[in-house]
Amino acid sequence: MPYLTGVPGSTYTFISGSSGEVCFPKDISLTTVGTACVFGMSLAAQAEFDGNSNLAVNELRLGLRVNDKPESKLDGAPNQVGNDLIGQLVVSVNKAKKRGTFKVFGRTAVQDLIGTCQTPCH
Repeated sequence: MPYLTGVPGSTYTFISGSSGEVCFPKDISLTTVGTACVFGMSLAAQAEFDGNSNLAVNELRLGLRVNDKPESKLDGAPNQVGNDLIGQLVVSVNKAKKRGTFKVFGRTAVQDLIGTCQTPCH
């Protein structure tokens, strides 16, 4: 990331899941620990580069299932989205130079965040 501080318009995005926010049953508890570590790295990077006008650091924390199919092939279940919608989210957040951690839980939250970006991807 230090290199990116000298490149105007740069972004660095952490994409994580929401499993670090809750304790899971003991058989998958290490997932919680690993994801919580990503949260810590993201927050540290956001704090370290907060004053840099060239680099926007953000995190997309996804609390939903990302399907390997596009939106048009899904049945509309609220807690799963198509891979194309997440791709649009990542591009939109980065084009808008958003900073911070964005928690998205469900299709509506993904669509709302895309809508708040000044330059959504089309």
